[in-house]
Amino acid sequence: MTASATGYAAGVATSDPVAIVPPAPKPPVNTVKPAILGTPKVGETLTVDRGTWSPTPTSVSYQWTANGVPLKDVTGNRLTLTPDLAHKVIRVLVVVAAVPGVYGAEWTPMTAPVALGTLDVAGKPTLRGSAKVGRKLKVVLPAVAPAGATVKVQWLLGKRPIPGATKKGLRIDTPRYRGTKVRAVVTWTLPGYAPVVLKTAKVRIR
Repeated sequence: MTASATGYAAGVATSDPVAIVPPAPKPPVNTVKPAILGTPKVGETLTVDRGTWSPTPTSVSYQWTANGVPLKDVTGNRLTLTPDLAHKVIRVLVVVAAVPGVYGAEWTPMTAPVALGTLDVAGKPTLRGSAKVGRKLKVVLPAVAPAGATVKVQWLLGKRPIPGATKKGLRIDTPRYRGTKVRAVVTWTLPGYAPVVLKTAKVRIR
């Protein structure tokens, strides 16, 4: 800067340079909440819609939780629901960044409790053998049944369970069966899945 006045020599003064500091970057702001898509049921797969952010993020990560507890090693936007997650509520924390080190975060709403899965049994059990006193009947299971499922058999006389008759075969060893109807009830169970209960047709003992 230069200053002058009549009768005086002009004077020159300089000032130190002023550094212009750019504003600190701000974290992305969530404008549309993230959401979990899919059916909360064992065996199904859930995905996350990350929502809308301003500015648009360049990196996104996900932390899945079940009943509020983080799920280890699950950081992608998809989760296949395993039997141990049955009856639990799922929620995801979405973490985004537009500038490295400056993060924004938002939770999805919680899902409904994860429902039990559905076991796939193709067809119904049938009976093979002779329905006569002194002979034997046997349950024939469907060809397609859930891998790893536990199978239980209970024979019925009319509507009442026959004590101890829990094997695939039933020996008709007493005349008291004659004239009655018997059938077998077969139950498949697997942790995290709803049990499947199927009945054979009734047969009359001769």
